[in-house]
Amino acid sequence: MPDTAQVAGAPQPAPTAAAIQGAPVAEPAMLMVRSAGIRMLTEPIAAAARLTGHTRVLIAACRPGDGASTVAGALALDLASRLGIDTLLVTADGAGAESPAAGNGRPVRTNQTGVPHLWLARCTRSGEPARGGAADGERAERDAVVEELRAIIGRYRAAIIDLGVVRLDARMLALARPEDPVLVVARYGCTQREELAATLAVINVANAKSAGVILNGYESPAADRLPWISHPEHEGR
Repeated sequence: MPDTAQVAGAPQPAPTAAAIQGAPVAEPAMLMVRSAGIRMLTEPIAAAARLTGHTRVLIAACRPGDGASTVAGALALDLASRLGIDTLLVTADGAGAESPAAGNGRPVRTNQTGVPHLWLARCTRSGEPARGGAADGERAERDAVVEELRAIIGRYRAAIIDLGVVRLDARMLALARPEDPVLVVARYGCTQREELAATLAVINVANAKSAGVILNGYESPAADRLPWISHPEHEGR
């Protein structure tokens, strides 16, 4: 697993057949999926999935709009469509949450997408008044989601989990095992240094494994697409 990676906009669109039915990240992920940065990440994930039988990667955003959901969707789409790995894309941050009727009364709804080897898991919300106070009810609901996801995730060769902005809500980090990498997405020219530092601090407090930073939206010549560590021109961003 590379420590860091760049993800720039890919000039070529993904095949039109690779549509994620009902997924909120479908179109942007299809545009990103052919970038060199995405392929650099998915190939070792696929190798680990084949060697161990199951692997999972968690994607955390530093701030809303960093593109973590798009990166997660692109990783899952490439694993499934190009590499043939049975993959579960988890929208664990509550995006795309549905009514309990849609989820048949369960806290998580899983369905096959329009892409072979790709499934989507989405959280459901009760919509009922919380017993014992709003905070207790929300905690119980989130605990039920985490427990259900733990039972579901292991059925697939690979799981890509979109955590959302973990410095604002870190509870889904409970899905990370000690060996599972957490990749942080920052947007070039937008994400502040303090937001990145706070995100990494939350991951460390949760005893999760930070595997590096994906710098989203960084445009560079193809020959310059190397792991981004730190360059003088990036100082102060």
